Amino acid sequence: MNSVNVNLIKSDQFGTAFTIWTSVMGLFLGFLIAVLPWWLVIGFCLGTAGLVIMARYPFWGIIFALALVFEAIPRAGQVKLSVVSPSDLVILYLTMIVFVQVIINGINIREKIGRLWWPLIYLFSCIVISLCYVKFFAPNKMAMAEGRAFVAWLLFPIILVVVNSKDKFKWLLRAVISISLIVSLWVILQSMLNIHIMSLRVEELDSKKMLGITRSIAGGGTYLIIFSLIYFINRLMEKRISKLLTIPAIFLLVIALAVTFGRGVWMATGVSIILSAYLFKGRRGAVFALMVAAFSVALLLSVLSVIKPQFATAIYERATGVVTEVDRGKSFNWRIIEDSYAIDKIEKHPFFGVGIGGAYKNTVSTSFITNPGTFADETRFIHNGYLFFPLKMGLFAALCPFAIIFGFVLTYRDTLADPFADRAFLAAVGGAFLAPVITSVTQPEWSNISGITAFAIFMSLLVLYRIHGGVLDTSLSTKDMSRSK
Repeated sequence: MNSVNVNLIKSDQFGTAFTIWTSVMGLFLGFLIAVLPWWLVIGFCLGTAGLVIMARYPFWGIIFALALVFEAIPRAGQVKLSVVSPSDLVILYLTMIVFVQVIINGINIREKIGRLWWPLIYLFSCIVISLCYVKFFAPNKMAMAEGRAFVAWLLFPIILVVVNSKDKFKWLLRAVISISLIVSLWVILQSMLNIHIMSLRVEELDSKKMLGITRSIAGGGTYLIIFSLIYFINRLMEKRISKLLTIPAIFLLVIALAVTFGRGVWMATGVSIILSAYLFKGRRGAVFALMVAAFSVALLLSVLSVIKPQFATAIYERATGVVTEVDRGKSFNWRIIEDSYAIDKIEKHPFFGVGIGGAYKNTVSTSFITNPGTFADETRFIHNGYLFFPLKMGLFAALCPFAIIFGFVLTYRDTLADPFADRAFLAAVGGAFLAPVITSVTQPEWSNISGITAFAIFMSLLVLYRIHGGVLDTSLSTKDMSRSK
């Protein structure tokens, strides 16, 4: 009888609390409807629901953040904010959730991160010192705009804490590959139809020689595309995945890389594929990967020769014009000029650089001089990702990217030593990580939010595999194919 009374009391308390909560929320929503447009009210409700879902299921918050960063959810469909982007807010919100989990559950985050712990401490120390320098000694109006990209590094520990089972790992892998395929589709549609889906550059390749050819830039999503391409090639080698899925996926990814018309990206992809195949199957694997890549490129050029011949011609001329670009190419020369300005500033400000968000040169491009609004950030923007650190943070920060690379290599070596290691998967991660390491010589991947996110993903996949070891299944199958030690 007492238990019945207790249950009735609890039920009554719950009903009272629910009534109060719904009444308060009803009054609040009524107030919003009275003073705000209907679409803002809907946005508030959806945003609140999203926060509740991410707090309860942070894993799906991670996937949502990745979709925002790489624009699998196009920027046109995202909420426009003046200071920060939606992805920044999602990452910071997830950071708070994970921080609470770490405290409550007593998670040893340093142990999870392993050999990458000190490189990250070094990186964040340099960032904090530079921001303090900017705040108190060399105020830069664009410090927050430039510094916010480093928020993406928080995704690395967030993923390590939240993805705490092999099932979540498989879903993360599927999500990364799915995002790469979606981004590939967007990039191809932008190039073929000359439309804007993503906010990244969609521009005419050459207004003088190649009329009607549109290049489409994928940003950091390029490296997810490279990862998926290598992953599918490796799975094709070991015959562990259906050819009906693999071959069309490889073709889609190759087309997406082709329409970026980025020589550096093409070169990095080739080197990454060769290294990955060698790590997986030795020389035999490297030869097989080259054959698959060559066949895919030949098939692409053949199809384009029939459907859109000018595209095939543009790809061929772009690929064979490396020497010409180095000799007298505008893009290459702009980078040389940037590097010279940066080195000059580093010599003048060796201790703290120009500070995060600081300008280091005047406008150098003729087109930007005549149309100054076309690239408002040119005076502080630098393509060379490695020069960014000593230029903006001082010489003490110059080794930040190399420390992270070194930590990754040590972790990779330890993980590959496991006799049960899935070499196909690890080779794909290693090859994909190499791609932005190469392109960062001419691309700002170490200071760009999508580039940093790509690095964080590859680091997370490697460390998660090290944590779980040989029992972790890295196939895309829905069946449990995991192996035990």
